[in-house]
Amino acid sequence: MNTELSTYFTRGCLRCKFGDSPRCKVHAWKTELMHLQNLISDFPLIPVMKWGVPVYTLEGKNVLTLYALKDAAVLSFFKGALFNDPSKLLLIQGNVQAARILKFRAVHEIEQNQDAIRYFVEQSI
Repeated sequence: MNTELSTYFTRGCLRCKFGDSPRCKVHAWKTELMHLQNLISDFPLIPVMKWGVPVYTLEGKNVLTLYALKDAAVLSFFKGALFNDPSKLLLIQGNVQAARILKFRAVHEIEQNQDAIRYFVEQSI
């Protein structure tokens, strides 16, 4: 498993057999993930590596995480169920109670939703 934030975008999470290879899903969504990372960098969050992916913390508490699925780049909010989401953009992924995610399949989707992304990051803080 990758424990270095600096190598996440070049090697992947290293949790599966495709880590550090062209088949790694991080490589398929690298541009979108880096675009999301740039948006997040405007906030006072501290990036650390947990579970092989970048997790952004505040005062030692997990706030959000950034990762790749087979079909999208994902921004996940640990307590997203508590957010005000009038546009219903947040999705439930898997069997979770509080976490909510945003999925992106292209940079233009991120750019179109950057105000909403910032709004959700502000709520998470």
